[in-house]
Amino acid sequence: MANAAQSTATVKKPEKNEKFSSGFASWVMILAIIAGICIYKFIFGDPANFIGGDPENQPIQGEPGSILELFITVVSWFRSCFPWLS
Repeated sequence: MANAAQSTATVKKPEKNEKFSSGFASWVMILAIIAGICIYKFIFGDPANFIGGDPENQPIQGEPGSILELFITVVSWFRSCFPWLS
């Protein structure tokens, strides 16, 4: 009769941790989007990266702020790190 004393109640985890983790993830995504917009506007869109200091002109070739060069660098790095995906 040792088996008769078993309990069938389950233990629930506290809901605060679940709310915290989903709330934290939401804030991280929002902050990442804001950081991306700021990088795009203030680094890639900096007038010093364009011919004549006007963002409406073409970008200066060879500048690290050129988004095309950054794209090529990131794609090259990605293909070298993960050759089975390319």
